[in-house]
Amino acid sequence: MSSFDLRDALEGIKNIADLEIANDHDVSSMSLREVDDILSRAVDSITNDFSNVTEDDILDIYRSVLKGVMTSPHTISPGLMTKILDSLASAFTAAVEDTSKNVDTFGPDEIRERRQVLETYAFLLTWFVLGAEKYRGPAGAVDGMSAAPKSRRGRGGKAAAGGRGKKAAEWTWVEQIEPTLDLIVKVLKIRSQRIWTTTVDRSTVLEALMGPVYLVLENETHMKFEGIRANVYQAVCLAVKHHNHSKSAQIKLVQLLGYSDALADPVANLLAKLAHDYEHTALTEEFLREVAGKTWASTDSTGPKSFSRCLIRLGELAPRLVLKELSALQNHLDNDAYQMRNAIVEVYGALICYLLRQWETTDDADHTLKTIHHIYDALIERTQDSSSYVRSRVYQVLVKVLTAPNEDPLKNVKTQRSVAPQRMEVTMEACLALMDRTATVRKYALICLQTLLNTHTFPTAKEGDKDECRDLPRQYFRERYNELRSLKRTHEAALAAILRDDAPGEDAQLPVDTAHEAAIFKKKWSKKRRAEGDDAMEVDGEVVEDEEAESDDDADSIISDDGDESKENLLTTLDLPNLDEAQRARVKHEAQLIEKAQLYKKYFWDGLRFIKIIHSALKTARDLLGSKHKAEVLEAMELFRVAHIWKVSTAEAGMRKMIHLIWQKDNNAPPSTTGEEVVSTRGVRNRLLDTYESIYFNPQEKVQANQVAKEISRQMIDLTSWMSLAELTSLEELLRQMMDEDRIRADVIETLWEVYQSPRSSAKQRRGAIILLGMFALSKPSIVRDKQSILLKIGLGDKGKADLQLAKYTCIALQRMTGLKKKIKGSLEDNRQRYAMSNPVFRRLIDVLEAPTHDRAWFAFAEQALNAVYALAEKPEVVAERVIRDLTRRAFTSAPMPAAGVGGSAQPPQSQPEQEKEREERDPDAMETDDEEDTIKAKAQEGSEEGEEDRAATPQPQAAPGPSQASAVPGGDAGDAFGLSQMFFVVGHVAMKQIVHLELIEREMKRKKQEQEMAAKQGATQTEKEDEIEQVAGNAEDDIGELIKHVREEELLFGEKSLLKVYGPLLVYVCGSPQIYKDATLRSAATLSFAKFLCVSGKFCEEHHMLLFKILETSRDPNIRANIVIGIGDLAVSFATIIDERLNDLYMGLGADELIVKKNTLMVLTHLILNGMIKVKGQLAEMAKCIEDGEERVSDL
Repeated sequence: MSSFDLRDALEGIKNIADLEIANDHDVSSMSLREVDDILSRAVDSITNDFSNVTEDDILDIYRSVLKGVMTSPHTISPGLMTKILDSLASAFTAAVEDTSKNVDTFGPDEIRERRQVLETYAFLLTWFVLGAEKYRGPAGAVDGMSAAPKSRRGRGGKAAAGGRGKKAAEWTWVEQIEPTLDLIVKVLKIRSQRIWTTTVDRSTVLEALMGPVYLVLENETHMKFEGIRANVYQAVCLAVKHHNHSKSAQIKLVQLLGYSDALADPVANLLAKLAHDYEHTALTEEFLREVAGKTWASTDSTGPKSFSRCLIRLGELAPRLVLKELSALQNHLDNDAYQMRNAIVEVYGALICYLLRQWETTDDADHTLKTIHHIYDALIERTQDSSSYVRSRVYQVLVKVLTAPNEDPLKNVKTQRSVAPQRMEVTMEACLALMDRTATVRKYALICLQTLLNTHTFPTAKEGDKDECRDLPRQYFRERYNELRSLKRTHEAALAAILRDDAPGEDAQLPVDTAHEAAIFKKKWSKKRRAEGDDAMEVDGEVVEDEEAESDDDADSIISDDGDESKENLLTTLDLPNLDEAQRARVKHEAQLIEKAQLYKKYFWDGLRFIKIIHSALKTARDLLGSKHKAEVLEAMELFRVAHIWKVSTAEAGMRKMIHLIWQKDNNAPPSTTGEEVVSTRGVRNRLLDTYESIYFNPQEKVQANQVAKEISRQMIDLTSWMSLAELTSLEELLRQMMDEDRIRADVIETLWEVYQSPRSSAKQRRGAIILLGMFALSKPSIVRDKQSILLKIGLGDKGKADLQLAKYTCIALQRMTGLKKKIKGSLEDNRQRYAMSNPVFRRLIDVLEAPTHDRAWFAFAEQALNAVYALAEKPEVVAERVIRDLTRRAFTSAPMPAAGVGGSAQPPQSQPEQEKEREERDPDAMETDDEEDTIKAKAQEGSEEGEEDRAATPQPQAAPGPSQASAVPGGDAGDAFGLSQMFFVVGHVAMKQIVHLELIEREMKRKKQEQEMAAKQGATQTEKEDEIEQVAGNAEDDIGELIKHVREEELLFGEKSLLKVYGPLLVYVCGSPQIYKDATLRSAATLSFAKFLCVSGKFCEEHHMLLFKILETSRDPNIRANIVIGIGDLAVSFATIIDERLNDLYMGLGADELIVKKNTLMVLTHLILNGMIKVKGQLAEMAKCIEDGEERVSDL
């Protein structure tokens, strides 16, 4: 037997280069066969008797070969590695099994011999594992660190044969780890105290056995395999449980966590398994105490990260043990490393979830609930942490806590009510966090608010309903609160009357006291208001739409309403023995009713507070819809969706605002500002489509299957009723995309047609139906093309004449019949479908246009009617000429007033003094326009075919109530002012549409020319006629462009045969004679048309543009000035050289008192500056002042 000492042997292999072996076989100088021969001798020996391993020659053979594995692996083949491990494992297993069976019968000598045998095998196994971790094979082809052998590449016979040959020559350590660890586990099941009686000997052999275990544990790749992971856990647990390995394991685990954060989860799983499966908690507790006192250098990033992950995982797996050491662990809340503060926050959340699952079933429920409240409060305090990483983590943890103990909110109502004060505090903090400077914090605060709404604890049961209602309408909660307050006071008065022996009808006022809760709520609310006023956020397009401008008094009103609590229980003031039995029964009954009313009143008061905070949060969330951070935009949208589901009244404003996000480009989201995560989410537009589809395009109420389409149609029509023009434009784009993606049900479209045709439908319903159908037709023109007769019968029939708004939307729908798609830049193709002049649609349009009316909605209708003519007609100038002539004839011909019911009701004319008085009271320069007509795109009409298709409406002049008076004109002629307004409006709009029509003609001529050139290049035979055309055309494109330019400049307004020639001087005269033409509608229509005429011809512009600037300076009507600003913007595009000297006059509008003038001026200037059409020069300060403008629509621009 050799004189083997395990401690010395383990020290020796730490430095292989200096290791001396008594009978050393230098395998580095041997061939593979020679190494195999000497190894076979040793293998045969221990196979015959496992005790032979202690013989010096056998032990030296193994040590020599293992030394070669580490120093000269090229001499060790994969087959030899298998041979070494198999022989050692087989003999070691035999030794272990024999020892386990006979250890009780061993004498001292046998124990000493067996101890040496086991130590020798443990040493050789440890050395083998060290070598196997680094072994690469003879040629370095096999990587011992690899996870698994590579799989075959194909199914062919040769490939398969090659794969088998390669597999036979390969050896990978990872495949041998699991059986090796199985062997170590078997060794650890031996009763070590019987063989190693001293602690030193036992720790030495454990060092040898556990060395391979920790070596495997260190390797992240190995720990991914479940079997290896389970064996590692079992080995450590057995060593700790049965072999007093606890202190060594603690030191090793702490050491490993300092190396890599990848070991955090395995270490936590190991400690939890030890505590649960082996009922050994001492190691975990000591580990936690050591972690609680640990500190790190400021440059150490791995340590805090690794220990925090481990602590978080332990909090999830062993919350009871972590709870015992929580007071010590909380020291890390003052740690400079935010990762450790994050860990404590996560631990708080895990403990709250654990305790919420236990508190109802535990023996000491009150103590458990107090513990929950204490931890909850500590968690909420961390919302004020200095690090945004921690603040965002707090809200992530709160989301988990708010859904505990399970995901179903209905099952959690009772549990969550136990922490009602904390939930209210969380709601307030999340509302405040929406103004945090860090986008990630705002994002998770939004998610937290969504969770608070989805799990709210204020369900109500309305009278007659069997099921609870979880809606949160503020008005209902207020009404119920007031009812209960009155009911409580009634019962208190009755109780006081019994005491005084008075009639119960008298009102007995009792002392009040709500100081504590009222003070807390008001303090938080004041903090919220101050934060709104002082703190800035990193948000683009920050818009505050203060639809519910509410002061701090709202908080006071809610609180003061609850100020009728008695300071003392009224029952204590009653002398019950002196009352008779009936009186005592009445007293107890009234007291019970008071207590019940008080409980319900407090319930609805809390509900009102919750709704109030949510309303404030939604107001802030509307601003976040304009954020540059995609992730929080998506969460803000989701918050409004959730709030709308629960019928929170202020959610509608957010739903209206978010529709404009349909124009947002779906770029990849930028990395989070905190660097903590990179957001990968669906696009904003897709989320918007999903949100609107779920809210408005699916039934919100329970209806029968055959009523689904009607319910959806009703919801969609209601949607259009409250939308502004800008919102309708965004809705149109949204519906177009939904149609493209086939998200709109076919039966919904049919139902909308039924609503449009039905005589029982209201005007509002009919308008909403045709608005939606026109929007759908933008994607699918056949929707309106196939129903043309219905459009003519309803929208351009008697109903259309009586309701010009219906006629307007019908004209918009008719424009969709062209099927015009968005123009591709550089393309000459015109894919629109045009109709012959014999089509009945044009006859109907003329009829409605010429129908006598003084309804100011006529102007909006006329604009869309002319747009429809120019979009559909092959020769739109024919219809335009007919309408202009007829309106001109009527304007200068005395005509009877329109009958009531046709486009408006007839009213008796006012006397001249009354009319003059009315004009003096109103602005003498006034031009009224609808608010929705104020939004016009400030872009040039010239060169923009897309302008023809824009939904943005031209500002429309509006008539004063009643018919306009006859305006006096020189020469004794008289005409109806409203008729003149109609005439001027039509000629102005026709002039603009004719420019667009000329551009289409130019493009069509160029397209034909291009086709001829392409045919020529392909060698097509040309006829003599085509040759002549070619020769005459010459440089065709240039000639075509010059021809169209000449027509525009010289023919439209100055040509001998031009109809518009007559109206240019007339417009100049009317606009230049405000003292003669005082009718507001006439002046507004004339000025608008005059501006359009200036855009047509440079010659006309050069002669008369100074008049436009003069009107801008002298007019007191803000609407006229706002329209002129738009016109000057168009002129700057078309004829910049002509009006360049007067462009600086535009900046005067920035100082205007009227919102519409200032807004339009800023919008036009922004467009011109961004497109390089004008330079800012010295007016930058005026534009900068607009940033601080009190009107948000101006400051946002």
